[in-house]
Amino acid sequence: AGDTETASDHAAVFADFSFDDTSSVEHLPISGEPRLSWLAARPNPFLGSTDLRFELETSATVSVSIYDVSGREVRRLVDGDRLDAGPHGYHWDGTDSDGRQVPAGAYVYEVRAEGEVLGSTLVRLH
Repeated sequence: AGDTETASDHAAVFADFSFDDTSSVEHLPISGEPRLSWLAARPNPFLGSTDLRFELETSATVSVSIYDVSGREVRRLVDGDRLDAGPHGYHWDGTDSDGRQVPAGAYVYEVRAEGEVLGSTLVRLH
């Protein structure tokens, strides 16, 4: 009696992505002299691996971690090491802490230096 055999409440969704070399940076110094002066990932977006770089203005105890978008720590590259002032870099091969390749998607990397935090987004492509 005029009933429709199929119905849907789903609308089509379209997305257009573009990437450049710019990464957003969250800089949250607590007090005193800033320890972290910059943060970069090259390449970003990346396919297999990427290099994470930062500079310390003074020596500091540092941790470097990678998180998925749900906030779960995927990999810790540096765990409380005491580093001298100057530039530092770490290579991430796109694996989690169990050595498995992580899926394509967005990740956050975070550098902590004695209460100061810098974080930015990474995009892994497949």
